[in-house]
Amino acid sequence: MKKSLLYSLFLFLTCSFSHAAVIPVQGEKYYILQTFTKSGKVVSASQFNEVVLDCPTISQSQIFEFIPVTNKSDTYFVKNQQGYYLTNSMDVQWLTEYTDEPEGNIVNG
Repeated sequence: MKKSLLYSLFLFLTCSFSHAAVIPVQGEKYYILQTFTKSGKVVSASQFNEVVLDCPTISQSQIFEFIPVTNKSDTYFVKNQQGYYLTNSMDVQWLTEYTDEPEGNIVNG
């Protein structure tokens, strides 16, 4: 009995935490909301095309789509409606930037 209960708990935890929190629907458009501070701000772009947080508007720089990466599970390119992809900075590891090319800019879901 005890062994069965532990096995069931293990299966529950494995199934619960092995999947993406949100599985984006191809072709749907999304805002990326900052949830850490509950500011209500979304990912956007500055006038210099830098990644910033801003109040939601209907700006094309704030609307994103998740494009599945071929032959990868739960892995996406993240592209705004201006045609720029989110990527990690080449110079500063913790910095997010925009780029014209999706290659090498993979986000795991």
